[in-house]
Amino acid sequence: MENRGLISTVQDNFTVRGAVLNRFPKNAGTGLQPKDHAALVYDRSEEKFGFLSDFFSEGAANGEKLLFFLHEQKEEDAVLSLEQFGFPARRLIGNRVMEVINCNRIFFPNGRFNPDEGLAEHRRVVLDALAAGFGGVRVSVDMGWAMGQVEGAESFMEYESRFNYFTRALSAITVCNYHRGLFPKEVIFNAMQTHPVVLRKGIAAKNPYYLDPGVFLASESVLISNDALRRRQAVKGDNRTIQMVRAEFCERLKRYNLTPQEGRVVECMLHFRSNQDIADELHISLNTVKQHSKNVYRKIGINKRMELVTQFMRLLESE
Repeated sequence: MENRGLISTVQDNFTVRGAVLNRFPKNAGTGLQPKDHAALVYDRSEEKFGFLSDFFSEGAANGEKLLFFLHEQKEEDAVLSLEQFGFPARRLIGNRVMEVINCNRIFFPNGRFNPDEGLAEHRRVVLDALAAGFGGVRVSVDMGWAMGQVEGAESFMEYESRFNYFTRALSAITVCNYHRGLFPKEVIFNAMQTHPVVLRKGIAAKNPYYLDPGVFLASESVLISNDALRRRQAVKGDNRTIQMVRAEFCERLKRYNLTPQEGRVVECMLHFRSNQDIADELHISLNTVKQHSKNVYRKIGINKRMELVTQFMRLLESE
């Protein structure tokens, strides 16, 4: 009861203060729902912290526990960045509504990453928050830790995929933060297949490239980690980039007599663009994008976008 009273007080303070909640239009927000596992791919830290201020503000207003798994950046710097966007991080940390946790503690407390241990510790932290009386949990995870010299880090894609089984059983919303400049494009491409939800301009959207864990874990895609790519390049002398493979794939599709516009639609698909994003980029209507997509599928002999991506992944993974 004590924690519930604390949560109510924080909600009241948010409402009265108004500085954060009033930034949201009525009935608007990130669009994330309990049990969502989402990917945020960003270029600048301002993008990440701008989104997180909205993400955590929604959670505080809903009486949820806020967890920030932080990598490398000092807690005080992260708190300052959130406060610059109007989010009262210090006050909520003081009230124990928010907690900043170093990724080392969650993912490799003994200096080595193990997917089973990482999942178990993540689960424990979430269950502890729910047991304390919070109505839900929001977690932001900086994934940069996977690019460090941590033994076992090559298994982090397995962790990301299996996490989807974990999150279905708990009332938690988890956002994994990927800095585009830190991760090779191949790894970003692979990460997209492990998140059912992606964030576009701060709003949740269904990810058409997502693979169910049963499919992903049985494929070679799970092996495309940064470490695996480096080994492949060293052993096989394979210096291909995802851009080169994408160009090769599009060239192969020419035998299906795609129109120039259909080819451009395919290229957008391989950049993880949504139908609306493709429409905006090519300056055509949403219905026209859908019609081009149907034409592409019919000519190639497939039924949906994921089959196209699977063909591309096979080429990317080929010897």
